[in-house]
Amino acid sequence: MRQIHENTTDDVVSSEGINPDKGKASSSASLQYSIINDWYKAVLQNATEGFFLSDLNSNILYVNDAYCKMSGYSRTELLSMNATDLILKKPAEVKKFESNIERTISNGESSFEIKSRRKDGSVIDLAVSYKYMDVGPGFIFCVHRDITEQKEINKQLIESEERYNALVALGGRVGEAVVIMQDMGNNEGVQTFVSDEWVKITGYSMEELLGMPFFNLLKAEYYTPSLDRHRRKLKGETIPGPFEMEIIRKDGVVIDIEFTSVHTTYKGKRANVAYIRDITERKRVENVIKESESRLQSVLSSIDDWVYVFDKEGCFISCHPEPARDIYEPKGDFMGKKHSEVMPLKVDKLFCTAFNKNIQGLVADYEFSRDVKGRKKWINVKLSPMFIDGEFNGSVAVIRDITQRKQVEQKLRESHKQLRALSVHLQYIREQERKDIAHRIHEELGQLLTAVKMDISWLQKQLLHCNEIPDNKMVDILKLIDMSIQIVKGVSAELKPGLLYELGLLAAIEWQTEEFFKLTGIKCNVSSIPAKIVVEQELAIALFSVFQELITNVFKHAEATCVDIGLRKQGKKITLTVNDNGKGITEEQINAPRSLGLIGIRERVQYWGGTVTVIGISGEGTHVTVSIPLNKKGGLTANESPDN
Repeated sequence: MRQIHENTTDDVVSSEGINPDKGKASSSASLQYSIINDWYKAVLQNATEGFFLSDLNSNILYVNDAYCKMSGYSRTELLSMNATDLILKKPAEVKKFESNIERTISNGESSFEIKSRRKDGSVIDLAVSYKYMDVGPGFIFCVHRDITEQKEINKQLIESEERYNALVALGGRVGEAVVIMQDMGNNEGVQTFVSDEWVKITGYSMEELLGMPFFNLLKAEYYTPSLDRHRRKLKGETIPGPFEMEIIRKDGVVIDIEFTSVHTTYKGKRANVAYIRDITERKRVENVIKESESRLQSVLSSIDDWVYVFDKEGCFISCHPEPARDIYEPKGDFMGKKHSEVMPLKVDKLFCTAFNKNIQGLVADYEFSRDVKGRKKWINVKLSPMFIDGEFNGSVAVIRDITQRKQVEQKLRESHKQLRALSVHLQYIREQERKDIAHRIHEELGQLLTAVKMDISWLQKQLLHCNEIPDNKMVDILKLIDMSIQIVKGVSAELKPGLLYELGLLAAIEWQTEEFFKLTGIKCNVSSIPAKIVVEQELAIALFSVFQELITNVFKHAEATCVDIGLRKQGKKITLTVNDNGKGITEEQINAPRSLGLIGIRERVQYWGGTVTVIGISGEGTHVTVSIPLNKKGGLTANESPDN
């Protein structure tokens, strides 16, 4: 189980934590307390009263400096002890303690006096107030006040009224007000003695307080029960205290007080001596703690995810609302055990990586899948660090079932894959159709025009013998026919260069650059490594189409005078580069939704598992690199990773 470290500047109390052998309940309790401690430690640590926090088995989880000084033990020693270790080992005292613990858990609170043994062996009397905090596994919030001197003074008061000065001095030292109440005529509980501390608490002057019934200061709901206790005390009844009530200051502000009284005599008459402490700040702290814990429970109850909490050793100490069935369910009784002991190895490796990031103060998350009843489920884990006083104190894991999201993502990827496949397929069909058209134009129309030329040539010979047709006329006819044949060849080559099928990709690119130069005057340099590159036909068609689109973009947009084209086959990939010396494409143009040419190029290349890189340098040109992975045959396998 983890330890809770407390920083202190007090040399008497060292910084120590909770003993690891306290068990699972303490481990879970200590985490909940860590949250409380992180927010309110400063208030409790500086209090003059002794505070400690324990689990339901009375294991001490937290102590403040005042309690350390009160008991004589160091914080390290107290955090390794049970509250029963501090009780005077007498049957009556032990029985009183155990019964009040039960009363605290059942009724929510209890107040009593008990004898405690200090580390040096001396016995002190303590006024104890216990409150049950119904948070997580449950805690007991314990307030202790050393009343040893007070008890002694009470004895002295019975013997001599002159010792009231000691009582007042004691109250001033421990932050308590002292009030003596006596019945005067028909007025009950008249204040016949008040200390300076009571003047400060109430805001009234001493003259105003003396002669005023104490009960006039109380809120209405406390009047009757307080008066009843006063009457019973004067009769000599023993009524355990202390009691909490509210009074109204002179300025109208309502404050909380803790009230304890004993029966005595004062100036020869029966009296009740009250010891009163202002507990407004303590009540505020308690209320804030309850509110914050309530908010925390509300937040946890409102989310659909599962929450696991780990200590700084990576051990499970809490889960909400219950173990994540079929999602992130540790084996057996996992509380207090390390993650590696109750989770599969592959999941633990992911957890350890994320946990190490938490130690460095970083939030981490990871995903994994598991088969549940023949179905794959995906789980996302977000691990966030917890720090107390700048020291790593554990992690909180939020577990989420993301199976549905993964399924949607998979369908989306498949849809994109299908769209790219369809796009490439349509492109291939179009290329095949163009090839067929080119073939028909070349084979059928070309042959027809050749026959026409032969016939006209024969006709020319026949007519020349008759001298009926001028020679120049026939020459013109033949020129027209030659031009028709060239046009047919040009159309055929533009639709689909035969070089692509006959001599390969490199020859087709070289032919296209020559035609591009004739059309635009832009010089093109083509290089290839190795000199001969052979790829399968579909890849050749795709790369040639990409190349045509790239040089078309150069002509339309680049304002270039020279283009360098490179074809490289290196290892398991083929690379096409097109670099011009134009004005350079901008980042906005690269990412613009209307850059359909680049979008089309990316779609063609992504289908084959390739990448497209476009870099524009203002005034120097644009550099485009297309890289596609190859299979063992030298051609392309769709979606094959280049690292396979």
